[in-house]
Formats: sequence, structure tokens, C-alpha cells
Amino acid sequence: MGGYHANEPTCGFAASFAGFADNPVTEEFWSTELSRLEDPIPEALARGFQVSTLARRVPAEYLDAVVAESLKVPARVWRACFAAFREDECTSELGRIRAPTLLIWGDRDAFARRSDQDALLAAIEGSRLTVYAGAGHAVHWEEPRRFAEQVAAFCKALDSGGER
Repeated sequence: MGGYHANEPTCGFAASFAGFADNPVTEEFWSTELSRLEDPIPEALARGFQVSTLARRVPAEYLDAVVAESLKVPARVWRACFAAFREDECTSELGRIRAPTLLIWGDRDAFARRSDQDALLAAIEGSRLTVYAGAGHAVHWEEPRRFAEQVAAFCKALDSGGER
């Protein structure tokens, strides 16, 4: 395959879903919490959701800031965003992606399954997957330095004409 040209798009997915229709974790969260969520957002829900994305500890002050920001989002927006995720079925479109694609996934992700990563790999020609052992859905929070270095190296290799 030819080298990458700087004006071409690139793709990167972290802890991604191939689809939502058959995901029991996201469906349970919708049915037990989000479908009937009202303002004000309970702090326990916002914190519980953010913590559920983790397999490792992150700095308490960072988690507190993320929870505080989550509490600012109205219930209608939480519901609308999640409803849109549930309705989005783009798996048939994944094969149209021709950009160099890096997938990063934590093997303790409670939301996006390994089968999602395998489906993305199969659908996106030339994509590659890096698995972070022991990391959860918020892999970029749990290993921020490694994540940033890997994304930067991926982009640098593309910019220097590296292979896809």
C-alpha cells in the first residue's frame, strides 16, 4: 500500500463500538438509568457512570472535575445523546473508511467489547488494534501519556510517508 499524504484524513478510535443494538451493558444503562433520568442529575449517577468506565484509578481531582462537568449536562441531553447512540447503526458503512485507522482498546472495557474491536478490524481495511492490558473504557484517562505518545507516533509515521 502506498504512503500517506498529509492532506488525507486519518482515523482513530479509542474504546469504540461497532454497533449498539446487541450490547447488554449499554441497554441496561439505558433502561435502568437514562430512559427516566430527570434534572437535576444525581451526583451518584454521574460519578457511578464515570467510574464504570475505569478499570484503574485515575487522580481523584481529575475524576471530580469530570463528574462536576457531567452534572452540568441536562437530563434531556444525556437521554438524547444516548438515544442517538442506540439508533446509530453504521456498521454497514465502516467498509467505506479508507483512511489509515488506529484502534486503541482496554481489555477490561465494560462497554465496548472485544467483538466490537474485531468487527471494526474486519470492516476497516488496513486498520490496526493496540490492546492496553488492564485498562477500561476510558483508556485515554488511565494511560494518558502512553495513549498520547501512541497517537502522536501514529500521526508522525503517516506524515513521514509511513505505511498505513
